[in-house]
Amino acid sequence: PDGLDVFRVTNTSSTSLSHVGWIVSLDFDIKLHERYTSGAFLGMGDQARYTSSLRLTPWVAHASYDRCTPAVKGCLIGLNVTYAGLLQAINP
Repeated sequence: PDGLDVFRVTNTSSTSLSHVGWIVSLDFDIKLHERYTSGAFLGMGDQARYTSSLRLTPWVAHASYDRCTPAVKGCLIGLNVTYAGLLQAINP
């Protein structure tokens, strides 16, 4: 009477949101370069080594929540791109 709707669960078997899903990915690591520099200006000793790499990760994931939201069903496809740089002190 006051305009508020009340949701009541009468059958708990139809309210389950669990579903077996999966995700598949593959990593491709690409070494960009490796340099040896003077590390004295960084306070890292006599020498320092700088390496950098790029990681490409294509992935596919399956999602199915059609019981509660029919629009969310199918596969998701993505690509992660990661750049990493590492600076290490080299002690003679």
